[in-house]
Amino acid sequence: MPDISTIKASDGDYTTLAAWETAKDGLSPDDYIAECDSGFDLGSVTFSDWPFGSTATVRAATGHENFGDFTAGAYITGGITCIEPNLSVTIQDMRINKGGSGTAIARNGSGYQDSTILINRCIITGGQFGVSLSGSYHAGPKVYIYNSIIQGATDYGVYYDVVVGWATSECRVWNCTIDGDGADYAVYASGENSTGHVISVKNSVGVRNTTDFYVSNSSNINENGGGYNAVEDFTGSIFGSTGSLSSQAYASMFEDVASDDYSLKTGSNLIEAGTDLSATFTTDITGATRSGTWSIGAYAVVLYPEINLVGNGENISNGDTTPSEADYTDFGSVNV
Repeated sequence: MPDISTIKASDGDYTTLAAWETAKDGLSPDDYIAECDSGFDLGSVTFSDWPFGSTATVRAATGHENFGDFTAGAYITGGITCIEPNLSVTIQDMRINKGGSGTAIARNGSGYQDSTILINRCIITGGQFGVSLSGSYHAGPKVYIYNSIIQGATDYGVYYDVVVGWATSECRVWNCTIDGDGADYAVYASGENSTGHVISVKNSVGVRNTTDFYVSNSSNINENGGGYNAVEDFTGSIFGSTGSLSSQAYASMFEDVASDDYSLKTGSNLIEAGTDLSATFTTDITGATRSGTWSIGAYAVVLYPEINLVGNGENISNGDTTPSEADYTDFGSVNV
């Protein structure tokens, strides 16, 4: 059974994530979970000195998820850093408001680090780096970022720079929306000294970045079939030719970027332009189930079936604002 603790402003097990981390890092190996309430700052946290074989999860408590709302849900003003070798960390349904310099979510360090950082359905804002995986490793650390929005990181939305003596590392950016608002890169990847590192960008969109998706030392990086992405212009080298969409004006893709609404507006070219990733996950940032042909970005689009109205045996035309008597329009009402 996992060890579940509540993080609340009052009447919980702890009032900050740092206090929870300190209490758990010296205990026996287990699956440790922090369920976080909204309405107060949970504080930054650094994972270190955890026993081999443990996992850590930081997630919003039920009813305290962000659901894609930049003003709602459990949040951290600061960052989450993991420097503990071999500790896998899951971060789900959280808002991380870094602001200023530094990194919102970081996997740093050196040594034997066969571990995974999973970021799902999160809103990550500010900082110099949104998500960073960097350091020297003897085994391949992994960072998986799904169904998340990364906004306003001044230099890099996702920064993936590893030096590995042997074995591989992997970074996935799947169904993410990365708005740099003038940043240098949406996704930057570099692998040194050995081959086999993997960067996979799928169903993701980069806007308002100087360069959207970029690989340095490309001979050491496997782009792993990236594709079905979208950018404002065709910049970078890990775009993926399959299903590519370039020259997409962000104002035509999203409902209202100025109001932090990255849901897809009617007519957006991102709708049903992605590829099915249901073998890995099935929901979007709001928790809605992705089905049918997937869309690009953090939001799914639920397309409702067209309803044909028939009057007196005749189809009533779309846009018919002045039906005639022959339409026989007196057919009552029905809930749809």
